[in-house]
Amino acid sequence: PRGGQRVLLRCDLPHGRSEDVPTESPSPRLNLKFDPRTMRVSWNCLENSTGTRCFLIHNEKGKIERRPRTGDCQCTFRRLSLHGGVTLRVSVAVGQRTLREELLYANPGAEGTAARGFSCVIYRADFMNCSWTQGPAAPSDVQYFLYIGDTERKNETECPHYIKDSGTHRGCHLQDLSALPFNAFFLVNGTSRQAEIQFLDSILSTKEIGERSPPDNVSVACNASHCLVQWNQPRTRARLSDVDFQYQLGIWRQVPLSASTWNLLELLRFFLLTCLFCSRLAQQTPLSWPFPPPHLRRKILSVRSGLTATVTPVSSSVT
Repeated sequence: PRGGQRVLLRCDLPHGRSEDVPTESPSPRLNLKFDPRTMRVSWNCLENSTGTRCFLIHNEKGKIERRPRTGDCQCTFRRLSLHGGVTLRVSVAVGQRTLREELLYANPGAEGTAARGFSCVIYRADFMNCSWTQGPAAPSDVQYFLYIGDTERKNETECPHYIKDSGTHRGCHLQDLSALPFNAFFLVNGTSRQAEIQFLDSILSTKEIGERSPPDNVSVACNASHCLVQWNQPRTRARLSDVDFQYQLGIWRQVPLSASTWNLLELLRFFLLTCLFCSRLAQQTPLSWPFPPPHLRRKILSVRSGLTATVTPVSSSVT
């Protein structure tokens, strides 16, 4: 530069040349979608995608993973309760990049409006009662409805006989369980003019909710030295094997005996035989065991069966 002056030169690029400057292309989106009825999560299919992984995060079951087949753009999870909400997560490898997206599925409606304390019990093998309570934040005009079906949600039916409390459905009675599957899906939703009502869903096994009835046709036959006790396995809605049942035998004396009539050795022998008897009862084998002579005693016999439920014993007299 002359005279100490500086010259500022401005260079303008030709029109449109700025478009040639390389920039990073935006990442494609998966746009997750979840269908709660089919338990299926789907997303946009991307070219050259590999290594796809699906996750369902449940507040009780934890993280559940599925790996779809190559080229599939969906995952289907087994039926779970959804009233507590779930998080769906999908990761897809595209070239050198891995795309990840999450989708939160929340129970629609106002918090605290869903039915609470849902439970069902099957009794006498042919009947079932279900009950629930009103949500603490549910409006006064809330009305609940129960739907029952299989875990695929293909054969849902509404409760035929509601149990009401001040006009509000608080339970359901079923007299025909012929269509009830082993694992049944229960859905309680509600309506109100004042607020949207959250739903409550549950999956229950008929084996777990079945009440154990006493054994049928209990019979006792005694002679001078032995007594034979026989019975039939009680009816149940779920198919159970003999291994599923355990039986307890209780014997009470109506006429007290002196120690000389039945000494300590005989008592010990009786209880040892009773323990052996009860252990073999699980196999439902008709058994006999020795007793003191029949003229020395009068007894009441009860036989009880069950898995985890409490049942009422059936009694029969032995004279």
